[in-house]
Amino acid sequence: MLFRSANARMIRQLRVLRLAFTAGEISVSPTDLADMFADRPIGVLFDVPIGTVFLAPTARVLANVLLIAEAGLPQGGTVSVAGTPDALVVQLNGTAARWPDGFAQCLAEPLDTAAMSPRLVQMAIAVLAARGSGLSLSFLMPISAGAPPALLLREP
Repeated sequence: MLFRSANARMIRQLRVLRLAFTAGEISVSPTDLADMFADRPIGVLFDVPIGTVFLAPTARVLANVLLIAEAGLPQGGTVSVAGTPDALVVQLNGTAARWPDGFAQCLAEPLDTAAMSPRLVQMAIAVLAARGSGLSLSFLMPISAGAPPALLLREP
C-alpha cells in the first residue's frame, strides 16, 4: 500500500515536471492539472467553463506559473485559476501570499542570466514559454490593500 501511494505521488510529480519543461504536445483538463498538484503544499482551484481543455502552450505556461505560485505561498494556501483558456486570471490566496521576488521584473524585462538563481530560472522559463507560444503574462491591480496582484495569462 505504501509503495503504491509513493509511486502514485512520484508519477504526479513527474507529470508536473514533464508538462512544465518539455516541448511535447500535452493538453490537460483543469481536473488533470489539479490532480498533478494534489501532493504539493498548495491547492489549485479552477473556475473555468465545463469541458475546458488547456492546449499544450497554455498548459505548459500554466504549470510553470503554478510552480512559481507555490513559492509565493510559503505557509500553504490555494491558487485560484478563473476565466477561459484564452484569458486566465491566477490569484494567490493564503497567509503571507505574494508572488516571489523578481517575478514582476522578469515579466517586464529579460534578466541577466549570470545573476540567476534557480527560482529566477523558473520565472524566466515561464515568461519565455509564454512569449514563445504567443501568450502574454501580466499583473493586474490588486483587488484589496495587502493582497497580491492577480496574474493574467492570455492570448494576444
